[in-house]
Amino acid sequence: MKRISALVAAGWLCAGSFALADAPVETRVEALLGQMTLEEKLGQLQQLDGEVDGKYRPEHLELARQGLLGSTLNVRGARNVNALQKAALDGSRLKIPLLFGYDTIHGYRTIFPIPQQRLQTNNKLRQNTGY
Repeated sequence: MKRISALVAAGWLCAGSFALADAPVETRVEALLGQMTLEEKLGQLQQLDGEVDGKYRPEHLELARQGLLGSTLNVRGARNVNALQKAALDGSRLKIPLLFGYDTIHGYRTIFPIPQQRLQTNNKLRQNTGY
């Protein structure tokens, strides 16, 4: 009887994972959040910056492997981004991909402000363009 119960439970778990793939997004999100530890949830909120030359910091790899890094800023180049993403997807328990971004609001890799900043400094221009 125990063996049958174990087989039924195993089949139910496998069927559940396939059924979850077709479930609504809200259901899948709730299921993922239910699997996460508090540390992993807090880690997903963590955004760390990269080095000035576009490389990730040494601690980023280990944090990504542990599922304790959600995103990075200013890590650039295919080699750097792929290495960090690979650590997150291959090494972490839940395989949650990282988000990569650039700090453009302050003029990323340029001395000039971005158009959005210039637009906010000129009321006439803003009124004429509807922003």
